[in-house]
Amino acid sequence: MSNPFLILSDSPSTIYKDILECVLLCTVNDQPTIPAVYLADLATSLPDNWDKNFIDQALFERLHSSDPSNQFLTPTNNKSTNRTDTNVIVENRCLHYLAGCYQRLLKQRVSYSVRLISC
Repeated sequence: MSNPFLILSDSPSTIYKDILECVLLCTVNDQPTIPAVYLADLATSLPDNWDKNFIDQALFERLHSSDPSNQFLTPTNNKSTNRTDTNVIVENRCLHYLAGCYQRLLKQRVSYSVRLISC
């Protein structure tokens, strides 16, 4: 089986936004479009072009958050976030969070591959 993290190595910057939001369940936008953990420190130093290093920094910041629920933001127009989704987003057990990231990455990888094929 190929390494699913290879998708991060040479993808355009829009993929990194998808990875941040859909895999890490984080955002650097103080008015997010999806429920996510807001990474305030990272938001203050946004690069012009997102790359793998930006995702590394985001993951580092997220894992060092002592209580992600304090940084949890929901879109003002989205009332559909249920309790289970919230628990997944603000998971504070490192291995559980990373396992969830890995599962979401695999799903994103399949989704991204389908989009490339259909183009």
